[in-house]
Amino acid sequence: MVERAKAGDELTDEEKDVLRDFRDSQAADSTTAPNVADSMEQATGITGIDKPILQRIKADNCPAFRGSRVYISELMEFLETNPIQKYAENADDSGKAIIEIEIAKERRRKLQMENDERAGLLISREEINAEVFALGRQLQGVLRRVLENELPTKLAGRSVEEIRPVMREIVDDICKRFHSSSGQW
Repeated sequence: MVERAKAGDELTDEEKDVLRDFRDSQAADSTTAPNVADSMEQATGITGIDKPILQRIKADNCPAFRGSRVYISELMEFLETNPIQKYAENADDSGKAIIEIEIAKERRRKLQMENDERAGLLISREEINAEVFALGRQLQGVLRRVLENELPTKLAGRSVEEIRPVMREIVDDICKRFHSSSGQW
């Protein structure tokens, strides 16, 4: 089947599903947030949501359940739009389920952030602070040069109407410098 796909042959929908499921299961390793659980028990381990609640969610035709597999991202998306209380048997179960869902979401968010950090997709606050500080220093130098050195001679003897366009040009230049410098992040 893989050879046929590589050769460009048309695959049946069932074959495409098998390949997609295989690809999804291979994409998850121990350093990434797992996206596919091969069983309800594994999904319970990944999400922290009790198996009976997962079974009720599956019975409600949640699209995250395909065969014996549970697609974790789709499950979490489903739970964002469906109240978990309806899957609990009683009020105590409901409270526990809500807590489990929130813990599962936080665990998933943390894993995603760790993955993004390893992939270089996140910028630390320290890096941003350093860049903003450097940008502030650069703009301070521009302001000092323009306002203290150049501007007095440009504005000497001019009327208010003549000063306004000069000031507008200076403000626009400073804003342009800021935007071009801050565009990298």
